[in-house]
Amino acid sequence: MARQPRIVLEGQQQHVIQRGNNRDIIFVADEDYQLYLETWTGACEQFACDVHAYVLMTLVSFKNTLVKNML
Repeated sequence: MARQPRIVLEGQQQHVIQRGNNRDIIFVADEDYQLYLETWTGACEQFACDVHAYVLMTLVSFKNTLVKNML
Protein backbone atom coordinates (compact mmCIF):
# COMPACT_ATOMS: atom_id res chain seq x y z
CA MET A 1 0.00 0.00 0.00
CA ALA A 2 1.39 3.39 -0.98
CA ARG A 3 2.11 6.08 1.59
CA GLN A 4 -0.38 8.93 1.85
CA PRO A 5 0.80 12.19 0.22
CA ARG A 6 2.68 14.52 2.56
CA ILE A 7 0.71 17.57 3.69
CA VAL A 8 2.79 20.64 2.91
CA LEU A 9 2.01 23.91 4.65
CA GLU A 10 4.21 26.83 3.63
CA GLY A 11 6.61 27.82 6.38
CA GLN A 12 5.97 24.70 8.49
CA GLN A 13 8.78 22.36 9.46
CA GLN A 14 8.97 18.81 8.13
CA HIS A 15 10.43 15.73 9.81
CA VAL A 16 11.84 13.60 7.01
CA ILE A 17 13.06 10.02 7.33
CA GLN A 18 14.65 8.12 4.47
CA ARG A 19 15.23 4.39 4.54
CA GLY A 20 16.34 1.81 2.01
CA ASN A 21 13.89 -0.67 0.52
CA ASN A 22 12.73 -3.09 3.20
CA ARG A 23 14.78 -0.97 5.63
CA ASP A 24 18.01 -2.10 3.99
CA ILE A 25 21.07 0.05 4.63
CA ILE A 26 21.73 2.86 2.16
CA PHE A 27 25.24 3.80 3.32
CA VAL A 28 27.88 1.12 2.89
CA ALA A 29 31.07 3.15 2.54
CA ASP A 30 32.19 6.64 3.54
CA GLU A 31 31.76 7.70 -0.09
CA ASP A 32 28.03 6.90 0.16
CA TYR A 33 27.62 9.38 3.01
CA GLN A 34 29.59 12.02 1.11
CA LEU A 35 27.58 11.60 -2.11
CA TYR A 36 24.31 11.75 -0.15
CA LEU A 37 25.34 14.97 1.61
CA GLU A 38 26.52 16.58 -1.63
CA THR A 39 23.27 15.68 -3.41
CA TRP A 40 21.17 16.80 -0.47
CA THR A 41 23.05 20.11 -0.18
CA GLY A 42 22.47 20.82 -3.88
CA ALA A 43 18.75 20.06 -3.56
CA CYS A 44 18.43 22.31 -0.51
CA GLU A 45 20.11 25.16 -2.39
CA GLN A 46 17.96 24.58 -5.49
CA PHE A 47 14.68 24.54 -3.56
CA ALA A 48 15.67 27.09 -0.88
CA CYS A 49 15.06 24.85 2.13
CA ASP A 50 16.72 25.23 5.50
CA VAL A 51 17.96 22.19 7.39
CA HIS A 52 17.94 22.63 11.16
CA ALA A 53 19.37 19.23 12.12
CA TYR A 54 20.22 15.89 10.56
CA VAL A 55 21.82 12.56 11.33
CA LEU A 56 23.09 9.89 8.95
CA MET A 57 22.96 6.48 10.58
CA THR A 58 23.23 2.85 9.65
CA LEU A 59 22.72 -0.16 11.85
CA VAL A 60 25.75 -1.91 10.38
CA SER A 61 28.25 0.67 11.65
CA PHE A 62 26.55 0.63 15.05
CA LYS A 63 26.85 -3.14 15.23
CA ASN A 64 30.51 -3.02 14.19
CA THR A 65 31.29 -0.38 16.82
CA LEU A 66 29.39 -2.31 19.47
CA VAL A 67 31.26 -5.53 18.69
CA LYS A 68 34.66 -3.75 18.69
CA ASN A 69 33.92 -2.18 22.08
CA MET A 70 32.91 -5.53 23.55
CA LEU A 71 36.22 -7.24 22.63
